[in-house]
Amino acid sequence: MWKLAAIVVAGLGFGLGLAASRVDAAPPDDIKAWLSKQIEETSGNFGGRAFKVVYRVESQEKLDAGELARLREKLKNLPEHPERARLRHLEQLEKYGPEVRKQTVWFRDGEMRVNREAWADPASKYFDFASLKDSGWKMTPDQMFVLGKAEKRPPGHTLVSAASSITFEVSDFVCLWARSVKVDDKTTVATEADGRWIATFERETPAGPRVFVLHGSWSNESRTGQVTRSEVIDPRSKQALAKSSASEFRASDVFSREVAHLVTNEEGGRETSRLVLESVSPIGTEEFEAVTRTPDFDGSDAVRGRVTFTQVTDFREGSPSYEIKTTEGTVRSLSVEDTPVGHGRSMLRTTGWVVAGSLVVFLVLLRVRRGSSS
Repeated sequence: MWKLAAIVVAGLGFGLGLAASRVDAAPPDDIKAWLSKQIEETSGNFGGRAFKVVYRVESQEKLDAGELARLREKLKNLPEHPERARLRHLEQLEKYGPEVRKQTVWFRDGEMRVNREAWADPASKYFDFASLKDSGWKMTPDQMFVLGKAEKRPPGHTLVSAASSITFEVSDFVCLWARSVKVDDKTTVATEADGRWIATFERETPAGPRVFVLHGSWSNESRTGQVTRSEVIDPRSKQALAKSSASEFRASDVFSREVAHLVTNEEGGRETSRLVLESVSPIGTEEFEAVTRTPDFDGSDAVRGRVTFTQVTDFREGSPSYEIKTTEGTVRSLSVEDTPVGHGRSMLRTTGWVVAGSLVVFLVLLRVRRGSSS
């Protein structure tokens, strides 16, 4: 199995300068203990902290003009072809540039509300959701989905992938890739005299063995570290499958230490996305409960204000029930049979694409980091 050799500083003739450097060397056991704590705190509840974070995910995708031209020619008389989705994506990229996804997230003890804003494409809309232990909901300007407990949510509405990806993104500002590794008896830490260190983690995955390597720094004064670079390696080919870096560290009252304000992700030697932290601040119980309260027809939302959706699908009883607001403002209940033709299918598909489109770049990287695919 892949191993990183520890860096050994040998010789006694380097004088007082070397002796001073040795004092600053990062202690491997302290680094392991610190990493274990970061992994535990970013496992879902961030150490019990309640906070609000605002950040952007900036896609770094480059337009392949050749692919765009080929698809336009190939599909010009094939409106139902499965590659139409790819063509639409490339045409969006050509017209509006790479997607910039801005999100505001309220966290508390493993629960969250997420606001994802519309971006430059005029057809895009905001998409919000709340995932709580006993309830949940999803909202766009046009539609509202009311969900029950997590274990009773139907396929396509579990919120598991969306919530997991957002937690991964936010945790990378706090401690890069802490949610991708686990300290165990195979973990090794090699240290350098200036406080820098390299931690290596071996994992067996469905795609084969993987080695996760974290590079960081250490302060003996504060007894804390920072992860500044990371990579996942296939030990058979010695190739790095994905890389990330964290920079622009600034103090955070929420975490009582510095957190990164820029995370850069790479896959296959290409930069795929940048995560830019705009702000992070503590919140109280009253604010969290207000922003996660389920909006109603003729009501308002604590963040969006007066609601605009005209349709509610309620999954709390298992089978969905529907309510719509007519142009006259009357609210009517509908059975599945009374739902307009294609209404349910198009509704689910639309919301699904909203989520999928916003997560596709990140989930590719997440798949590599989890080792679920080669």
